[in-house]
Amino acid sequence: MVFDPDGFFRLAEILESRDYKELERVNSAKEGDKNLQNLEEALFRTIISRLYYYVFLTFREIIKKQIKEHNPYLYDTLEYKSFWDDHRIHGFVADVLSEISSDYGGFIKSLRRLRNDADYRLEKIITENEINKARSIVNKLINELNLISQELESIVDSDRIGGIILEYLRRDQTREGYKYDDSRTYH
Repeated sequence: MVFDPDGFFRLAEILESRDYKELERVNSAKEGDKNLQNLEEALFRTIISRLYYYVFLTFREIIKKQIKEHNPYLYDTLEYKSFWDDHRIHGFVADVLSEISSDYGGFIKSLRRLRNDADYRLEKIITENEINKARSIVNKLINELNLISQELESIVDSDRIGGIILEYLRRDQTREGYKYDDSRTYH
């Protein structure tokens, strides 16, 4: 069965009206009630998306804060280029976490894949199993938040972040068919 995006609209209406009785009915949905099953899947997809953005935005803001504190010039340059709001920032955050540990980078990449499935792949059935996977990843990353923050500070403080940014830009622009000119570097 392909997910009907109408479920997102129905969920949005319920959330906007704050009439959560309809959501309570989801738990008791009968096998044949396609409307409630679709609403349940919309809820599952939304939960996974919000879990991803919770982790992604938490780490993006930590990285921003530490760059601003330790290298204001680099921060201003990135701010001027709207780096933090560009869709490519998702990959950058994963790259920075991978610099600390391939596990951390792998966790956020796995969580992003779950989010992409939930947001874009209508043919993929999203169940509580995917929510449990997402929740497990979120818990692993958030439980390590203090350690990751300290490691991020070390990366930013040692100027390794500049190298990560240059490598990220070089790789990203190569993907888009541009050749990155690294003769102008950040210091």
